[in-house]
Amino acid sequence: MLGTIIKRELHDNILSVRFFIIFVIVTVLMSSSGLLFIKKYTMLQEEYSEGFFNNRQELSSQSGRLRNLIHFYQTFMTSPNPLRFMADGDESELPNSAQLSIWNIRDVDNIGSGNPFMSGLGDIDIVFIIQVIMSFVALTLTFNSICGEKESGTLRLSLANSIPRDRLLLGKYISSMIIITIPFAIGLLINMVIINISPVITLEFSQWLQIIAVGALSVLYLSFFVLLGMAVSARTGSTPVSLVMLLLIWVILVVVIPNNWAGILTGKLASVPAPAEIEEEARRASEEVRSRYPSDYGTNYEIGDPRNVPHVKVSMEAHDAFENVYENYRNRKIGVIEYVRMLTRISPAAVYRYASETAAGTGLAHVKHFLRRVDVYKRELEQFFHEQDTKDSASQHLYYHVDYVSQKPFQAVDVPEFHEPPMPVSEGLGLAIYDILILVLFNVILFAFAHVSFLRYDVR
Repeated sequence: MLGTIIKRELHDNILSVRFFIIFVIVTVLMSSSGLLFIKKYTMLQEEYSEGFFNNRQELSSQSGRLRNLIHFYQTFMTSPNPLRFMADGDESELPNSAQLSIWNIRDVDNIGSGNPFMSGLGDIDIVFIIQVIMSFVALTLTFNSICGEKESGTLRLSLANSIPRDRLLLGKYISSMIIITIPFAIGLLINMVIINISPVITLEFSQWLQIIAVGALSVLYLSFFVLLGMAVSARTGSTPVSLVMLLLIWVILVVVIPNNWAGILTGKLASVPAPAEIEEEARRASEEVRSRYPSDYGTNYEIGDPRNVPHVKVSMEAHDAFENVYENYRNRKIGVIEYVRMLTRISPAAVYRYASETAAGTGLAHVKHFLRRVDVYKRELEQFFHEQDTKDSASQHLYYHVDYVSQKPFQAVDVPEFHEPPMPVSEGLGLAIYDILILVLFNVILFAFAHVSFLRYDVR
């Protein structure tokens, strides 16, 4: 009986003009998204490679003396993630670079793109198409699934044949999910073909698993709107009322709440001190440490004088206080973004986007992964410096002061290179589990609501 219901629903919808229009729109959008992303990714790769080359060139210019590494700042950018075609994650608006020396990490910020046309390319990712276009499509398929059949009289005939209401509802849900998955799957397949024939993009096995994960999340998200359409249809007596109510709900959940986070974020970020204020705060923290010690601790004696040892120790403590201010500043900026995202999680559209970005290793998850890697590289750079300084018997090995470390040259090729490996699939899914559970909960609640509504629905 369930199979008969599904076949009937599929036959009625697949042969309709509505389904044909949906199929064409979705496949064209996904194909165009792939083509635009290839161009954007090429530009991102060129800028990343140029920045990496320039950084190594500047590092070579400092190789005259090892002491130069203490105050030399390298600049690194986040590596282009090929999965941004699935979920861009608004990375063009998030911090994408960091400057660091052996002892400091500074200027974690968005340095923007040198290409003025890049920001307009590839912004329509797969998640955006699912989040906005296909969620609306799901409602157009289901807004009259119950009340429409009531108006035509077919619902009364179906229930007169002793078909259980719960089975009829389940059949409509399954058929609607099949209908909406068809254009999504074919559109994604076309997009993947376009991406794979591009010579500039190479996807690893782990990234294919991430694509599958985002695809599964997309189906779960579309399931919410299929259930929403059926639930509202089972609570209204006419298709116009159902359509108006669903449009209002869709605008709030998909347009207003997710897009309002940018305005909230701008206001919250305005409360974060400017870089100049942070620099002044860090300077005061450093001076406060020095003020706690006798004045002769702050005196530089001649090289070799043992009285320099406590001076360097104070300098190290002052430096730590200075660096803590910048670390708190970085954490505060990330914390503001996370706080705003928490507020918008009342919308399944926002939850879906955050979960997809994290599973794909893009967006805020990419930024945090990049910063962790910068911190690891800083320790690698510090270890290299210590090893080189230890080889010089003339050095006093009193770090944090350029006069008491090795004055000999170093080989730039021996300095560790900065690499940002892709985020592991398990890590991304682990971070996204909270949002995934919220999406599942949304579906369970809505299915229960649709089920109870249909059981009580007056078909007369």
